[in-house]
Amino acid sequence: MKRFSEWTIEELMEATDEQVETLIALELAEQGVEMVPPPTPLPKMEDVGIVPAIEGYGVGSLIFAKLEDAQAAAAAERFEEVYEYNGAGYDYKWLKADRNRQVEPRRYYRQEDVQRVSALLVKQNALRAQFEKEDAAYQKCVAATSNIRSAVWDAVMNARRLRDRVKWAEGLWAEHVRLAEGDLAVARRFFTAALKNEPTLCRIVLARVDTASAPATQATPTDEQPYPEGVSNGVDC
Repeated sequence: MKRFSEWTIEELMEATDEQVETLIALELAEQGVEMVPPPTPLPKMEDVGIVPAIEGYGVGSLIFAKLEDAQAAAAAERFEEVYEYNGAGYDYKWLKADRNRQVEPRRYYRQEDVQRVSALLVKQNALRAQFEKEDAAYQKCVAATSNIRSAVWDAVMNARRLRDRVKWAEGLWAEHVRLAEGDLAVARRFFTAALKNEPTLCRIVLARVDTASAPATQATPTDEQPYPEGVSNGVDC
């Protein structure tokens, strides 16, 4: 089967929508476009359903289970290690008084709950990675298919627009034949002058005129259609 680029303007003008779809499928096959199904939809993330359930009390970077312990730590004299990163360096430290006396209530998740959520996230991330891989291949297929579909349909629509202009030009030809009083040579001169800037349109109409005015070819007799009696086939036996 011919590819759409091998079809003549006249053939594209008369192509049906079904034929156009076949031309698109043929072009996809000829260009070796990989056909890819849509990606498997990414499932909705499961509701982890966990809340901070463990209470604690913080004093600076220290965490206590009991409020009274946190309050005692807040009241105690505390120090923190400091050093000059851009000066003497990490090896030379001194103690700085920690003046923070504030006790902050804090809430934490259970370890087993966090590990369960982590397992769900690992699973979800794996599914997302697979989805993104499938989607990238699918989008590449869609882009290639869309480009080919547009190219074929552009050619067909241009031809169909030309078909409407051909009908107009055929009416112009009929008018020139009338003006030339049936003299086709004169009508052709009128017509080619009128469409000197429309060579494709002129060629199509004149080709149709020539086809319509050409004498029918007489069929050669065959065994099923024998030569008339008394007429030789040119071979003397």
